[in-house]
Amino acid sequence: MPRRWTSAAVTLLSLEAFCIMIRPGLSLLLSLPFVLYGAMMSAEDLRLMLPEAVKGATLLPLSFSAVTEEGDRITYVHDAMDWEVMNVEIPADKTDLRLPAPSDPGVYSVFWQDANGEVRAETALSVTPADIRLDALDRAPAGSRLRVEWYGPSFPGDRVYLYREADDAYLIEVLLQGRNPIMLPLDVPPGPYELLYWYEATKSIMVRRWITVEGG
Repeated sequence: MPRRWTSAAVTLLSLEAFCIMIRPGLSLLLSLPFVLYGAMMSAEDLRLMLPEAVKGATLLPLSFSAVTEEGDRITYVHDAMDWEVMNVEIPADKTDLRLPAPSDPGVYSVFWQDANGEVRAETALSVTPADIRLDALDRAPAGSRLRVEWYGPSFPGDRVYLYREADDAYLIEVLLQGRNPIMLPLDVPPGPYELLYWYEATKSIMVRRWITVEGG
């Protein structure tokens, strides 16, 4: 989970140490609160800006009040589940970028973290249900190629699986890569199967559709 700065504690400790070292220098001591205040303000001024709400499994635009640095990361935490659903490193020297949004509906905390895991800024995001579909015939013969039309983001790594519940096995996968429709080879024994849409960004199954593979 992201770690937040404890600026108040750091400030008090710094002030105590400063007083011990320079107690004779009154003029320098008087300037200390302003130095500390300026340092605290520069950290607190960092902001992460994004829409209040977005549809699940779409592109989320993010803006930063300062350029991103090497090793910075964006983390999504689902508030209701207190569960980190995505933690990804972002490019340096950016003030705007777009990332895949969370897939499940709900309210999220979005954290901008540095390379050490300290939180630079955070904000809230509401996610509405995703709109992803798979269309295919309900039945097809073994050995044939099943035409599957899909509606969804097709982000890098998104794919369609053919899953057999009896074996708890993902038998066939086809990367989407923007191709629509896709042709799914049914080189499997006859029986019931599920077509699954896999959303790579959050490692989530978004759609399940039952089909029957018949004997050839």
